[in-house]
Amino acid sequence: MGERPQRYRLYGISIAVYVVAAFWAFYSLWSPLGTQGWQGLLVFMGLLTYFQLRSITFADRFNYSLSMVVLFPAIYIYGVLPGMGLAVLGGLIDGISLRKKWDRALFNVAQLSLSAAAAGLAFRHFGGTAGQLDLPGSLLPMVMGVVGYFVVNIGSVTFLLSLRVGESWWSVLNQLSFDGLVNYAIVGYMGILCALFTGSWQLWGAIAFGGMLVGITELLQMGLRVNIEQNRRAEAEEAMLVDVMTGTRNFRYLNQWIMEDAGKGKQEETLLFLDIDDFKAFNDRYGHARGDDALRAVANAIGRAIRDDQDTLVRYGGEEFVVILPNLDQADGSAVAERIREHLAAIPEAALEKPLTVSIGLASRPGDSDSRPDLLRKADLAMYQAKKMGKDCCCVWQSSADGHGHLLARDSSAVS
Repeated sequence: MGERPQRYRLYGISIAVYVVAAFWAFYSLWSPLGTQGWQGLLVFMGLLTYFQLRSITFADRFNYSLSMVVLFPAIYIYGVLPGMGLAVLGGLIDGISLRKKWDRALFNVAQLSLSAAAAGLAFRHFGGTAGQLDLPGSLLPMVMGVVGYFVVNIGSVTFLLSLRVGESWWSVLNQLSFDGLVNYAIVGYMGILCALFTGSWQLWGAIAFGGMLVGITELLQMGLRVNIEQNRRAEAEEAMLVDVMTGTRNFRYLNQWIMEDAGKGKQEETLLFLDIDDFKAFNDRYGHARGDDALRAVANAIGRAIRDDQDTLVRYGGEEFVVILPNLDQADGSAVAERIREHLAAIPEAALEKPLTVSIGLASRPGDSDSRPDLLRKADLAMYQAKKMGKDCCCVWQSSADGHGHLLARDSSAVS
């Protein structure tokens, strides 16, 4: 028998064992209702239903609710069996509302009820009595009840997950994050507080604390909605800065970069202004569809020649591109320009129909200019000089001591 069928059979057997154990726990762990009456338990049933239906989904995969908080006071105030009943109710609502597969929903109901039973047994073992809570005498039993619940809960979930993914139980358990453990601790702490409120003020204590939990849930929902809206706006703004055809930054981004120039006059950076040589003739000969393919191929070649985490490629417009090279001087910028030309030369001819070259203008600051607008202008002028010098080369703007500038043309053999 293969490894996967064997694993799935163990998975099914494990679910069956959990279900049988849950039924046995219901049968054998009956405890009388505590002294608070059924009214508070009905409040907890309503709260649990509300929390399950108002669960918060983070990152489209993680569901979070405060439903577990009301399980602990149900156990500590009303006894083990009512707590297990609430756990089953929560598991059923969770499975139905999230449309879980029947096997996962059945396992969830079983392991939640067994976790509640473990909490009740730990509470009893360390001296706790249902409905008779006091401080500090009941603190240790309640804390150990929380520990018992999460030991069974975490152990069960990680065990079944290990069968599903084919990893060892220990490796799956080690993937539990510190944030997850903190979350369990917070839920347990809130459950103990809720039990103390209910034990002290009975029905009104349950209502008061439940109202606070509802407020927390609504605040979380509101914060999540705000976060989603902010992410949507950020994505929309980001999309406005991207050139649709090439996937590079666009002219709007370049304008923003220029507007951020205040106070950065001494920052070292180099600008490359590139123009594809004879691109109009390429379009006329091969058509605009192949021209668009060529633009994308050129953009990809430039992208491979620059640093992913620091440099920025901008489509200036048409067949013109700008490369922003922060923290690089003129010599480093010249090396990047040559690397770009080498990457272009390495593109298979079939990808472009005809080999393409670029004319590159280069300007650096603070040596050539104190401002980004002027730096862009000088790189543009240098690019036009490269065109005049025969194309397929890099022309560098070189400032002189008197404040004027002149242009140095460099061919492929001169650029280093």
